[in-house]
Amino acid sequence: TPSRPCPSTALVSFGMGFAILGAVSASVGLLLIKSGGQLEADLPWYRRRRWLLGFLMQAGVSALTDTVAYSVCPLSLISPLAGLTIAFSALWAMLGVVRGIH
Repeated sequence: TPSRPCPSTALVSFGMGFAILGAVSASVGLLLIKSGGQLEADLPWYRRRRWLLGFLMQAGVSALTDTVAYSVCPLSLISPLAGLTIAFSALWAMLGVVRGIH
């Protein structure tokens, strides 16, 4: 059976960069969802701007970047980067990037 050719180093770096971008987007999205739920609790869900922006970043941007990353980079290199979402979320919360979340 013919073996699959190895992807180039530039393509692998591109895919890993997209995976890291997806982790950053997901972590900021999670923090915006949480702060939107706390700071805009009196509004219905469809009027919570922070919540909607966080959902878009968590679901939309992260899914798009992960799709690109998985299509150009081996899964064995991308899967360890999934833990970056938690690390970035903790970093943003510690630095107080989103008001009201510690």
